[in-house]
Amino acid sequence: MSQHDYTIADQTGLLFLEDLNSMAAAIVSNNSSATEPATIYAYQFWADTNSGLLKQRNAANNAWVTIGTMAEANLGLLGISGGATGAAEIPVGTTAQRPTGAAGLFRFNSTDETFEGYNGTEWGSIAGGGEVSKFTYEYIATAGQTTFSGADLNGQTLSYTAGNTLVTYGGLDLAFSDFTATNGTSIVLADGAIAGKIVRIIAFTTFAVADTYTQAQIDAKDAAVGVQGEVFWENPTTIVTDYTITTNKNAMTAGPITVNSGVTVTVPTNSTWTIV
Repeated sequence: MSQHDYTIADQTGLLFLEDLNSMAAAIVSNNSSATEPATIYAYQFWADTNSGLLKQRNAANNAWVTIGTMAEANLGLLGISGGATGAAEIPVGTTAQRPTGAAGLFRFNSTDETFEGYNGTEWGSIAGGGEVSKFTYEYIATAGQTTFSGADLNGQTLSYTAGNTLVTYGGLDLAFSDFTATNGTSIVLADGAIAGKIVRIIAFTTFAVADTYTQAQIDAKDAAVGVQGEVFWENPTTIVTDYTITTNKNAMTAGPITVNSGVTVTVPTNSTWTIV
């Protein structure tokens, strides 16, 4: 550990050599010390041995900027694979290796083969990387056992959201009346299990389905163009909302038809609208 003011004074040969060696030691050790250097320069490095952090002075020379943790690989920073157009290398580990939860954490779960994040309360799947939005827990029952909780056969600790579970017993799905799942950490069977039976608990997490119509959007579309039945095509006699026919497709409407004031029906090039 060494620091230096980076000023070489006018001095005799031996003292000059000692001063020069001291400055070189400060350079190669990144000014390592438990306290900051006495003389500070903009962009200067400081290996803070008290906090274990590598820091650099900012351009204004009025504050230290933390670069990373010296004891961790890559200073604890995300690695980059493939250069600027590649991908970030995020932490990978099993369910049992999850770190202490903190809101915003993100990792790849190698047990479930899915990306996951911590929302401040629980871990949840994030789309991509295999089966998503569920966790599976497996237990081997003992004679008469009714309560299943804690670590399963794979070391995963049971955790679920009430109402989002599926339970199987010996490979068969159980009816909701055959078990209780309300506290988020245990499943209680209505009847004692037979020794050796496998109890599998599937806990679904909240997820969103992309590219879908809401009920309101479907109702609005139906009101504009009608709904096709099995034999008859029925449509309203008045168009009350704007509508655009799909490009390169034709449309047919049973008339007469009234287009309300201010409402526009758009017929793209290469498409036709026929009123019969």
